[in-house]
Amino acid sequence: MKTVEINLDESKLNETNELRKRMGMTMAEYVSEALTLYNQSQSRRLLEEKLHFESKLVWKESIKVCREFDELS
Repeated sequence: MKTVEINLDESKLNETNELRKRMGMTMAEYVSEALTLYNQSQSRRLLEEKLHFESKLVWKESIKVCREFDELS
């Protein structure tokens, strides 16, 4: 396991300490879970962006094919 150092402003540190204590977690557990959730969120966001981009490509190609069919009829 690796050690990571972070700098937090006083209010964010106080809020984090209050929440993690209420949840019965160590700081390491709390931060690890927070990072896991954040990483999942970012992975979903990146996937959504990729799907949106690829969807536009498919849409453009579909329009092109439809126009070609229109020209044939």
